[in-house]
Amino acid sequence: RPSQAAIALRRGGPDAGDPNHDTDHPLKSAAEALVGPGVTLLDLHGMADREHDVIIGIGAAPTARSFRLAELFANAATRHGIAAVVADDDTGFTACGPATMTSWALARGADALQFEIAHNLRTVRAEPARKIALLRAFTEVFAA
Repeated sequence: RPSQAAIALRRGGPDAGDPNHDTDHPLKSAAEALVGPGVTLLDLHGMADREHDVIIGIGAAPTARSFRLAELFANAATRHGIAAVVADDDTGFTACGPATMTSWALARGADALQFEIAHNLRTVRAEPARKIALLRAFTEVFAA
């Protein structure tokens, strides 16, 4: 695995199934050689608008680093005016399901986080300054 590298994988459209529900999803097969110890998986999702702009799921058995990264991101996002929180039973989106990409990556020895991003930050009508604030939070935490 290359260090300091970023790799993006996409699930492939509506007929491709759901890698967060399908244990043997093709996306997991494609990522298998890339995900393991020393790697941090960021699984990006969209959600409807809620109280928080971003909810960060860390799975049922997160690594200490996953938990620390989630907290760092929530703090960075909040500093930039984005309401972010680490998921819990009240917020939902905990990424605890046995087939989630987060659980899959954690089981392979990687650090993993699932980001649920509200519609108000993903739409083309979203205020550019808020989109930039979200990107700044990501770069502060993950490009360091």
